[in-house]
Amino acid sequence: MATRSAIDIDAFGGINTNHTRKIGQPSAGKNFITQKGVLKSRGGCAEVTAPTNCGSVKSLHTGSNKDYARLLLEEGVNLHLRTGEAGSWSAIKTDLDAAKTLRGTRWQQYLLLANGAWMGSFNIEDAVLAALGGTPASMEHFANWKYRPWGWGPNYANPHLLRYAGYDANGVISKDVWPANYNLNIGGSSVAPVLNAIPYGTHLLCLSSVGYKRVYGETEENFEVMEGGDNGVYGVDMSAKVGNVVLWVGTDKKVYYYSGTQAVDISGEFIDELLAAETFANAEVFVVGNQFWLTFPNSPSTGKSRAYVFDTVEWAWYIFEFAFIITASIAFQTFLQPKIFYTATSAGKLIRLDDALSTDLGAIFTTEFTLGPIRIQDRTIKMKSLWLNAEPKNRFSLSLYGKSDQGEEMLLEPAPLTFETGTQESKKAKLGKVRGQNVTIKVSTVDKINELQSATVTLVPKAVK
Repeated sequence: MATRSAIDIDAFGGINTNHTRKIGQPSAGKNFITQKGVLKSRGGCAEVTAPTNCGSVKSLHTGSNKDYARLLLEEGVNLHLRTGEAGSWSAIKTDLDAAKTLRGTRWQQYLLLANGAWMGSFNIEDAVLAALGGTPASMEHFANWKYRPWGWGPNYANPHLLRYAGYDANGVISKDVWPANYNLNIGGSSVAPVLNAIPYGTHLLCLSSVGYKRVYGETEENFEVMEGGDNGVYGVDMSAKVGNVVLWVGTDKKVYYYSGTQAVDISGEFIDELLAAETFANAEVFVVGNQFWLTFPNSPSTGKSRAYVFDTVEWAWYIFEFAFIITASIAFQTFLQPKIFYTATSAGKLIRLDDALSTDLGAIFTTEFTLGPIRIQDRTIKMKSLWLNAEPKNRFSLSLYGKSDQGEEMLLEPAPLTFETGTQESKKAKLGKVRGQNVTIKVSTVDKINELQSATVTLVPKAVK
C-alpha cells in the first residue's frame, strides 16, 4: 500500500527544459535569479540624469583613476561627458557620424575611440579629446593587449587584417604610430573580416564569421596567429568577455563559452528554441557583472525588450523582460566605490540597475517561474500540497497555479500566499484538485521575491482526502 512521502526541492536553479534537469530548475519563467540555491526577483532600475534633449543612446564608455571617473555617452552626432557620479553633462564632440556607433577601449590614461572615419583618444586625466596622430589605416575597433593598442575595421579596406601600434622616436609604444606593415592576417585565405579581438591572458582571441584564432607572442618580432576553431561569431556586437571567460553568439545562433581552450555550446535546447523565434537584426550583447546579456529589442515573443541572461557563476540561464529597449550598457566606478551598472535606452534615458529596487522606472514587473512537469510514477498516490520555505527580506505575496496533463490550469488555495518580513516561514498551497501524473506549478507575483529557500511536495495515497 502507498504511504505518505515527499519530494524535496532543496535548491532552486536557472531555467532548464531538459528532461534530466533537477527538480528545482524551473522549466519556464522570467525576471528571477538564483544565488546558491536561493530564488529571488531580479533587481529593478531607476532613471538618472542624462544629457538635455538626449536622443537614442548608441554607446557608453568609461575610464577612471583615483582622481577622476569619466562617463561618455554617445547619441546622434553628439558625444557627452560627465565627471563623477553626480556631475553635469557637457558635449565634447558634436560632429560624429550618426550612421556609425562609437567604439573604443582603455589604453594607459586614454580611451581610444573610433566613429566612422574619425579615430581619436580621450585623455582621462585632463578630459581632452583629440584625433589620432599620423595616418593610420581606417579602424573601427580597438583592443589593449601586451601593453599595445590593436585595431581593426570590418567595414573598411583589408577587413581581415588585425593592426597593432608601433613606436615613437623614443622607442616607446605610441597610440599615434601605426606602421603599415604592423598587421596580422586573421581572416586567412577566406579574407573573413575580423569582428572582435578580445585579450585573454596569454593570447588575443580573434573572432570572425568563419571561426576564431589566437594571437600569441610578446612583440612584433614573434607575434604569431594560431588556429582555434570553426565556431564563428554572428556579428560585431555579439561577443563579450565576462570575468575570465568569453561568450559569443555563433553564426548558428547558439551561445558559445570559451575559457582558454575550445568553445563549448552552452545554450541548450530550450535557449536554441527561444532564440529561433527572435529577430537578430538588432540583437546586442552586454555585460552586467558576472552576467552575459543577449538582448532583443521589441522581442516578437513578448512585444517587449527581452534579455537572455547567462550567469557565469551560477552556470544558469534566466530571462528578463523590460518595457524599454536597451541600447548600451557599462560598469561605472569611482575610486574605492562599488561599481554602478548603467544601461541606456532608445528613448534617451540613462538607467541605473539596482538589486534593491522592486520596480523598473517606477513601474511594477511580474516575476514568474514554473516547476515541473513533476511526474508521479505510482498511480496509487497523488500530490497533496506544495510547501514553500522562505526567509523574507521584505513582504511579498505569491499566486500559485496548478496544471496537469488531464485538466486546465487552476488557481491554488489559499490565494495568495503571503510571507512577512523577518521570520522564517513555510506556507502551504493545496494540490489535491490537480489530478494527473504530470503536474506543473506556476508561481507568479508583482512583488519582489526576496527570498525563497526551498520547497517540498507532499504525496499521499489517493484514498486520503
